[in-house]
Amino acid sequence: MGKIAKALDKYTDERKAEILMAPVGPPLSPADIEVLVDYDEKTGHLLKCDPVSGQVDESRIEELQSNGTILRLLQNQLIYPGGKLTAKGVEEATRLAALAAALPRPIPTVEAKEARLLRDMETSVFKTPPAEPRFMQSPVQEIPSTPAGTFSEDLRLRWDETKIDPNLVALLDPQSLEAEQFKILRTNILFPLAGQPPRSILLTSTVPGEGKTFAAANLAISIALNINRYVLLIDADLRKPQLHTRFGFPSVPGLSNYLAENRPLPSLLLHTKVDKLTLLPGGLPPENPSELISSERMASLITEVAQRYPDRLIVIDAPPPAMAAETGVLARQVDGILVVVLYGGTRRKDLSDLIARMGEKKILGSIVNRVETASSRYYGYKYGGYKRSKQ
Repeated sequence: MGKIAKALDKYTDERKAEILMAPVGPPLSPADIEVLVDYDEKTGHLLKCDPVSGQVDESRIEELQSNGTILRLLQNQLIYPGGKLTAKGVEEATRLAALAAALPRPIPTVEAKEARLLRDMETSVFKTPPAEPRFMQSPVQEIPSTPAGTFSEDLRLRWDETKIDPNLVALLDPQSLEAEQFKILRTNILFPLAGQPPRSILLTSTVPGEGKTFAAANLAISIALNINRYVLLIDADLRKPQLHTRFGFPSVPGLSNYLAENRPLPSLLLHTKVDKLTLLPGGLPPENPSELISSERMASLITEVAQRYPDRLIVIDAPPPAMAAETGVLARQVDGILVVVLYGGTRRKDLSDLIARMGEKKILGSIVNRVETASSRYYGYKYGGYKRSKQ
């Protein structure tokens, strides 16, 4: 019996080796093997977690997805879709560990340096900065070069102080009556009477020209100026992106490039004058905005940011749902919706149609723009021309 048992054990071991070495998927590159061997043994994940935050470097995941490493490891059944190694992956990593030292290390290329730069940018954007709020004095952010004539070729991208929209009252005139209204709105959102505060908010209107971009920008600024809150402001109005110009930036790549070209997210984020407010601009208007916004990649972006970074709130500027089908898709992916209404301008029927289209459950309330009282004017700004109203 002992000899039979030994023979069976030997056969089992050999069979396991055959299965492990079987060509399930495409061959791995030396870079793929290096990543696999260097997995996090404590968590079993392909990438090592930050010992302080426990988070995985998101830009590194983007890099591995773009160069095909993730796909090849999945096809070879070495990792699960979430990035954790399978039993076969652990065995293969252990087997290859002894050979890893013999693998030639690639000479750093421009692309590799750029990838490291993007990882550094991701760390500065998404990891919690110092708790004390402040304004950035000399923002300098490097981004990957883009085709000539498409976007600004100046790699030292920064806002232009002279081009910041004067109607960003929450930033430029924080003691004004208009800014106080956004502070009240901020309090109502962050400290609701019942339930949990929303993690993602969509702002829209019945038609263009009612002030949704003005409201989205000032609300995001007001929340970001609050202690312990960080904001990702997304310009999802791909047909007419405006937020980047409001914050003093030139034409830059943005959300449309992230969705259509699979660009790494950190390379598209803009640090604004408000330290805790990050902007994802719309980018050049694409030919298929509805398809891009309705894609799984967009849904994953909202879910990932909301779940992975609990101290961050997402504010989305979306086009009117009657004119853009993608707004209805976004409405199903966010926690709450704010409807911007132009006092004396928005038609009751249009508002009723919007509520019916969006659904009442997610609507947090409305922002009435340009309401005049006997003593003062609330939100005394014109959307479109954005010229400050005279008192």
